[in-house]
Amino acid sequence: MRRGCGSACSSCAAGDACLVFRRVGCFVEFQGAQRLLAERVLGLRTAHLPRGRYALTAGFPAKRTAAFRRRALHAGVSVLELRCPPGPAAGRPPRRSSQAARAARR
Repeated sequence: MRRGCGSACSSCAAGDACLVFRRVGCFVEFQGAQRLLAERVLGLRTAHLPRGRYALTAGFPAKRTAAFRRRALHAGVSVLELRCPPGPAAGRPPRRSSQAARAARR
């Protein structure tokens, strides 16, 4: 099993009886087979966001999580929520603040 927050392994193993609510920044997103299930159960539409491994995604603002969780549970679908800790993306150095960047140029 792959490690790392938001890896596709959790959603692949979930099947048709479970939606994996994967928080990405201020949004909850679904990709791959989870996207298709989320469209059917939650009434979401696909958006084209060319980043990472998936170009198509469906999602909603994280502040609406409770409403969409209720909707999924009412439809008889289990919900698993993944929350990634804030921090730099894997393999990327942390961004410098503008103050640190100015100091480095001097």
